[in-house]
Amino acid sequence: MCFRDHLGFETLFYRHDARASYVASEAKQVVVGARIPREPDLDVLERIFFQDLDDRSPAALRGVERLPKATTLSIEPRRTRVAPYWDPKPLVETARYPAEDLQGRFDELMGQAVTRMRTGSDVVSLSG
Repeated sequence: MCFRDHLGFETLFYRHDARASYVASEAKQVVVGARIPREPDLDVLERIFFQDLDDRSPAALRGVERLPKATTLSIEPRRTRVAPYWDPKPLVETARYPAEDLQGRFDELMGQAVTRMRTGSDVVSLSG
């Protein structure tokens, strides 16, 4: 079992075939381990060029998969299973405020955040 961090700071690539499973932090490591040709996936390269990638996009090397952030990879003899372990959507603010109320709501939430973080022996450094 493998997992990728929930924010996607580091990459994780994998390949599972009839011979074995390969997992590495770089796609070319998977290619070398699996002994597959090192050839580009032109569709993925085009998506990279036009900045049309998302977290589910495969690697730029053909035959190598990219593990999406915040997911686990379970490797079994006949299959792999990718499953999310963290979903921040329920934590995200979804309220819709009229434009004239935004400044007041922002000030309220910023004040709440600052109050929660202050300890009484804080130093604040401002620039500009």
